[in-house]
Amino acid sequence: MTLNPRKLTSENAEEIKEYLAYTHKYMSLAKFQTLYLWRDFSGLTFDIKDDFLYMFECNFANTAFMPYGTGNLEKAMSNLEEYCSNIAKTPRIYCASEDDVKKLQEILPGKYDYKNMHGFSEYVYLQENLANLSGKKYSKKRNHISKFDRHYEGKFEYVKIGVSEMDEIERVMEIWCEKQDCGPDKPSSHEKAAVLELLSGAGGIEYRGGAIRINGVIEAFAIGSKIAEDMAVVIFEKADTEFEGIYAKLNQVYTANEWSDVKYLNRQEDMDKPGLRKSKNSYYPEFMVSNYVITRKEEGHS
Repeated sequence: MTLNPRKLTSENAEEIKEYLAYTHKYMSLAKFQTLYLWRDFSGLTFDIKDDFLYMFECNFANTAFMPYGTGNLEKAMSNLEEYCSNIAKTPRIYCASEDDVKKLQEILPGKYDYKNMHGFSEYVYLQENLANLSGKKYSKKRNHISKFDRHYEGKFEYVKIGVSEMDEIERVMEIWCEKQDCGPDKPSSHEKAAVLELLSGAGGIEYRGGAIRINGVIEAFAIGSKIAEDMAVVIFEKADTEFEGIYAKLNQVYTANEWSDVKYLNRQEDMDKPGLRKSKNSYYPEFMVSNYVITRKEEGHS
């Protein structure tokens, strides 16, 4: 069977949703919100055959996703291998969970190599920990927030955001981008468009957004979405770092105000960036969602 992937667009996006129910419950990288918002940057294409969804990131060496569905997984992997061998120099499968790895090891023992991609493992926190910051381990965070509160007392407020705040959010993104490498091929460049698309309601993605106004002007914002009954993912979080402590304050008030109805907050991966890893670990994750890359085992290796 030959796969014939096509580009994911706003017109055909609904076709993939039912198959995403078979992704790992907590892996935000394989959820509709992430796939849709980053589709142009990743060059996402898809095909549906024999009760499986096949997806490929054409802008990243045609990396394939784990096939998702209810059909014959062994056959699906064979179809995927056949297609990938024709389009990629080094075929590989991405967004495989620990459960996916176990399934493949059971039905196709010794066929693949599995690598845990730590830079793409996702950090998951208890919502109550991020909202309350209770206990000795969060004392530094509370100190940062107290300093922010004292410095901007009477000058700041937390507000909910939506489509009517798009212009103000675009301004924050422009300030943030001035301090980043926002070249046309960089994720940071695409992120601005993705934020505005999400706020506009395009794609039908339900979200909850919040921001901090200082002297009436939005200087920080966060936007998240539910990916499971007991988990939400923080998709975007940006602030002007000229305001000391603003990220710590935003994290706490956004979590407390928007996500009291979930047990867990997924704050995504660190992308192997040491500073980001240190920051995420400083909030003491409850657990990680592992992300494996799968490659065909070389002949003669066991």
